Amino acid sequence: MNLYGIFDTDLNMFIHTYSNTRMTSFGSKYSASNYIHLEFLGEHTAGHSWNGTNVVYDSEYAPVVKKEYNIYSKLPAKTLHTDSLAPPFDIDYKNGLTSNLYPKRTFIKGELIGVVWYGSYDPEQTENEGFSAPIIDVAIAYTRDVLGFAVSRQTTRKWYFIDGELDQVNAKITHKYYTGIDQIKEGKIRRGNIMDYVPIAVLGLLITTELPKPGTPYADEAALILEGRRFLAEHKVSLINFVDDSNDQILAALAADTTHWLDNDIGGGTTIRAYLISEFDIGAA
Repeated sequence: MNLYGIFDTDLNMFIHTYSNTRMTSFGSKYSASNYIHLEFLGEHTAGHSWNGTNVVYDSEYAPVVKKEYNIYSKLPAKTLHTDSLAPPFDIDYKNGLTSNLYPKRTFIKGELIGVVWYGSYDPEQTENEGFSAPIIDVAIAYTRDVLGFAVSRQTTRKWYFIDGELDQVNAKITHKYYTGIDQIKEGKIRRGNIMDYVPIAVLGLLITTELPKPGTPYADEAALILEGRRFLAEHKVSLINFVDDSNDQILAALAADTTHWLDNDIGGGTTIRAYLISEFDIGAA
């Protein structure tokens, strides 16, 4: 089937596509010189411009094929957009879809720096931790003052096409600004995030680095899990003070701890101890 379209050379994207026949005229809507006509023949593409009478070949412009966004497959029928090729800037991806999406979050030093929302999740699968069919990529960047308090946050949302490719051109960018009590609240959330994922990370690192070692005193994973719990219980007071009051005594406690596996290499010349100190060292915020 031949496909045709109106291509805006200023925007470098299609603004209209159709599949019936060539247009005999652009009409007043598409009369500006920055619009060209495109014709698609199977897998081959050719750029064409309209000279007022005929569609003529124009090699100056390379046609850019717009693809459908994966998120449109999640919309209820009554809210389907008429143009599934348009960037879905206004779609509520948390509440307006036919089924919930599955978030895969990335944290560093308690900051949520990225979320990829997927259409499917299967805990039995090992590839990509069971996540598949990406829908939305959310990148988050904080600006902080010298003490570590959040000043602002920029969130950039991009959407995946149905073929799994991320749209690198269109994005929705929003900003949030922090002052006073909001800075205090953000800091406590950040410290709480660290306590949500660090214990799990410690257990994982302990199992992967200690169990293979010759002569390890731990017989199996169950024994290592108990050891990890012992370690966390030993530092319980420092950890509570860190979350509640931003007290950094946990840094000195980790540096002085003589537990042998804290110096296990986790790759890249980094140890479990260095990883933990880096995560908890977030300034006064």
